[in-house]
Amino acid sequence: MKNKIKLFIAFFVSATFFFACSKNDDIMYPNLAVSKEKITLEEGKTETVNIVTGSENYEVSSSDKNKVIATLNGKVIKVEGIAEGTAVITVKDIKSQQMKTINVIVTAKVPDLAIEKEEVVVEVGKTVAVGITAGSGEYTAVSSNESKITILLDGGIITIKGIAEGIVMVSVKDVKTEQTKTIKVVVKPRSYNDKVFVKGGTFKMGSPDGEGGDDEHPQHQVTLNDFYIGKYEVTNALYAKFLNEKGNQIEEGTNWLKINVSYCQIEQVDGTFQPKKGKENYPVICVTWFGAKAYAEWVGGRLPTEAEWEYAARGGQESKGYKYAGSNNVDEVAWYDKNSTNPDNPMLKGRGTNIVGKAKANELGIHDMSGNVFEWCSDWYGNYSGEAVSNPQGPKNGSDRILRGGCWDTEDKTCGIVFRDYNYPNSANDVNGFRVVYEK
Repeated sequence: MKNKIKLFIAFFVSATFFFACSKNDDIMYPNLAVSKEKITLEEGKTETVNIVTGSENYEVSSSDKNKVIATLNGKVIKVEGIAEGTAVITVKDIKSQQMKTINVIVTAKVPDLAIEKEEVVVEVGKTVAVGITAGSGEYTAVSSNESKITILLDGGIITIKGIAEGIVMVSVKDVKTEQTKTIKVVVKPRSYNDKVFVKGGTFKMGSPDGEGGDDEHPQHQVTLNDFYIGKYEVTNALYAKFLNEKGNQIEEGTNWLKINVSYCQIEQVDGTFQPKKGKENYPVICVTWFGAKAYAEWVGGRLPTEAEWEYAARGGQESKGYKYAGSNNVDEVAWYDKNSTNPDNPMLKGRGTNIVGKAKANELGIHDMSGNVFEWCSDWYGNYSGEAVSNPQGPKNGSDRILRGGCWDTEDKTCGIVFRDYNYPNSANDVNGFRVVYEK
């Protein structure tokens, strides 16, 4: 009997000890906890999650190893994004059997920032575009010297315009990745490949007594500084490019380009201005004086004064005294009503403007200063004073602006280098165009 009592007591003590140990085991393994229960990372990137509390024995698994891989090192879980998508990481405490989940979102990898060019050359008054070829899609671009260039960032295109000669750095930054790239911009002086240098000098402007129209008198002495002038009249292609940047604005009640007439050679298609097919290199017409002035300033120049126009048409210091710009034979140098038949551009009775530069150039190499289209000058129309003047700007005010050179639809006398015409500055028709002058 005593032995049975001893065995019962031993069993009771053992059971009590086992139960106590079990309770002690629960105290040793607190609730499982992790530092993050949701993370977002890019493809190819890694992030760590710490096991904050629990036992010393864990295991981890991923619901989709094609998208997320999880590896365990002690209490640190390394999470690696493999492919865009979502997955769930399960963390298990082996001793306590508790589990936690970590929701993982893998985003597409943002490519490293890349730009089309790291060095560009741009002339004063001209623009160059640099494309951002890779990155997040959110960027900034900053110039180291805003007095030498201007920057326009539109999506992934950086448009740089030269303002003054020099070297400037443009810093391009990806806002999301904070990666940066640098563009070296070399701003060069304006080149004049499509322009002609006109050496300044003194000449007699207007017609001598007994010749020409009343407003070509009195003939008077004019002295001019050096300048550059467009070798050709401004074309439809060039003017359409200007309109796409600046828009067809209205001044004094009229658009710069009177586009809604059949004879205008520029059209707007899906919001974009473009020359009509085959008319790219014809002189722009249907342009107001305001539209001509705006374009000239956009390219870094201005409209010629009437004196500059006549001096250049005469051939400057190379003048041979011709009646027209480059010849005494109007048919050699001008498109006018008797020779402007053009089956490719029949604007009126089979006649019309012609591609710029087809007629013979004058003594300085300038084309179409006689004929093709009348050309706007900067001056108000008014009478000559007869006094000797230097760099005259014309009358201080008036109602009409000067037009020079004759056109495809007028008689030969209008193509003479001294003939003067004029019109309201907001007028736009099929015979008026322009060219640009640049300071030296």
